[in-house]
Amino acid sequence: DAWNDGRAGLRLDWIPDDENTLTLSGSAFDIHMRNEVPKTVSQLLRVPGRQKLYGQFAASRSTSHGGGGTLTWQHRLDDANLLVFRANAEHIARHSDSFDDDSARYGASIEYQTQPGAHQLRVGASHTYWNSNIDNKYFVSFWPEDRASQYSRLFAEDKIALSPEFSLLLSGGIEHDP
Repeated sequence: DAWNDGRAGLRLDWIPDDENTLTLSGSAFDIHMRNEVPKTVSQLLRVPGRQKLYGQFAASRSTSHGGGGTLTWQHRLDDANLLVFRANAEHIARHSDSFDDDSARYGASIEYQTQPGAHQLRVGASHTYWNSNIDNKYFVSFWPEDRASQYSRLFAEDKIALSPEFSLLLSGGIEHDP
């Protein structure tokens, strides 16, 4: 087996005043893999007259590459209250002997944070759109080949300080995937 993996990322913060922070973060990756099957196994998988089709199992190759980014704006309302807006996008492409997949995801969220007394409350909502286009090959099949989905989420979280050393985290959410 052999593989090569390259990754890069960045983060930029801009704080124009005491109430606002703008953050841009992103990353990219490129992965190449090769898996070898022992020769005795690869000989068992060869069928006369169809070696090209079944020979794919003798050595498989795959690549994955993609990247994404997130833009976050935090607006401090006062010492104990914060609004957070976030938008993100991501693209991933996978190519292998079995299938090719080209997918993208886009999302946005809003979150409110407050700290009354011993509590740290977070409530928010998000919406995500996801799209995938698959090209099936040989024996592996994903149906349908072209899929799109979107889902929404509402959530709440309360972190309660029980003592200086211990806290209790309560959280819950509702998701909708039509």
